[in-house]
Amino acid sequence: MEKMGILHDAKDGVARQGMKQEALAEKTGVSQSAISRLLKGQGSMRADNLAKILDFMGAKLTFPDERSELAKDVRWVDAKIVPAGSGQNLPPQEDYFAVPLVGEVGAGPGVMSTGLIRSWVLVYRHQHAIQFRRNLLAVEIEKGSTSMIPLLRPGDIVLVNRDDFTPDKPGGIFLVREPGQDSGAMVKRVATKQRNGDTLVTFYSDNAAENPPTSYSLGADYGGVISNAIVGRCIWSWSDLSGK
Repeated sequence: MEKMGILHDAKDGVARQGMKQEALAEKTGVSQSAISRLLKGQGSMRADNLAKILDFMGAKLTFPDERSELAKDVRWVDAKIVPAGSGQNLPPQEDYFAVPLVGEVGAGPGVMSTGLIRSWVLVYRHQHAIQFRRNLLAVEIEKGSTSMIPLLRPGDIVLVNRDDFTPDKPGGIFLVREPGQDSGAMVKRVATKQRNGDTLVTFYSDNAAENPPTSYSLGADYGGVISNAIVGRCIWSWSDLSGK
């Protein structure tokens, strides 16, 4: 949805320029056919071409860095056709913020990309586990994942604090990565142990009978950086009650 919104804004900006397609193509270096498709709302546009058009209009497209805050402030918009409630006031918008839901995770190499926001989760900021934390993301336990049953089940949504990725005591629940640049993410309990000048990092599940623990070397497998192994601590979850 964010990409479609950017394309819509670019289309409106091009229209406001009042410039012929040939001239715009010459100024931006984007092919006239691509500009024509944009104005007609046909298909998508390459990111580099979109960036050239936005730059020509004086706009700038930026993305958050790897550890920047992801949560956003929210603004209530009352329903226009069906009112929210006669005589009822909306809750204070400053008491809430929106956290991006970025993908599915599970017992195996799940799917997680902070660059692909699937949806947004509304969070009450004064909840004790959430207070003063804003560098948050939400993930969904994928279909078929049984590694954390009965604590977490497929469809449950887990809130992750990306500023807390240190397993200070065994058994903490974290969003973790297996070694490898393209590895997915999964929710596991974590324990660490010093051994031969290195740190042994062990991921284990509540459903240990079907999902045995796995251990890795922090030095050899993660370059000695704990944040390469752990995305963040799981601090809250919402349960999917549809199958219960």
